[in-house]
Amino acid sequence: MLDVTRSPSEHALAYSNEAGQVWMHDLQTNAAIGSGQLAPARRSDLDAEHQPLWIREIQWNPAGTDLAIAGSWGELYDWQPHKSPIRLLATHSVEKGFTALEWSTDGTRVIAGQRDGGVTIVDLKSHTVVQSWSTGQGTVLSLTVQGDTITTLGQDKTLSQWRIEQQRTP
Repeated sequence: MLDVTRSPSEHALAYSNEAGQVWMHDLQTNAAIGSGQLAPARRSDLDAEHQPLWIREIQWNPAGTDLAIAGSWGELYDWQPHKSPIRLLATHSVEKGFTALEWSTDGTRVIAGQRDGGVTIVDLKSHTVVQSWSTGQGTVLSLTVQGDTITTLGQDKTLSQWRIEQQRTP
């Protein structure tokens, strides 16, 4: 097992392994409510160091209805129990693979840190990138969100804070 997370209601558990598989279980009934292989097949000409295919992080949204999944190979998913996962973003690059993950406080956006030092915010409704930038800190090792503030920890051991741009409605 590589990562595990319990839903905010504590009724569901999700976990992943180093082979790119994710499982979700209802803790009240012990029934599987989702499972699948999200990582692509490994190319035979690349080793694990040059083509990492593990799930870096999984996180339930604040309501416990959606599971965000960050793949080290550069894909970001939203998965609801009993449904198929939806790919929100594909960077098509291991160098831009996802390394950290968090939901916005209101649960409408997924914020993901990347191996190349990037941070990307994806809107869950439109499945579009609404904001992205480079931290200049090397790999984003960890991030946290509080309100409109994102705090990142970079590979260079720098702790930085960033403000999320507010989306204007017409």
